[in-house]
Amino acid sequence: MRDIYAELRIEHTEPDGTVWGYDCMAAEGPPLILQRLLNKRIIAVERKDLRLTFRVEDGSSLSIFSELGPYESGQITSPDGAILVF
Repeated sequence: MRDIYAELRIEHTEPDGTVWGYDCMAAEGPPLILQRLLNKRIIAVERKDLRLTFRVEDGSSLSIFSELGPYESGQITSPDGAILVF
């Protein structure tokens, strides 16, 4: 994975269960601590309803939320340039 673009909301859940949420549409919000996920291997990708979740080797996860509507809620770009739209 090279880039992730999210339009609605993301949540970073730490191994101890602490959840850090961020509303992408808000004018301001809490700081993001996504650096804790850098250089960690993704071991599972899950989808439930309108949530796409990446499970990481240390027990943490990153969830990206989408909504029903006529437009996409985000995209993931791979190193080779392939794009997955959700």
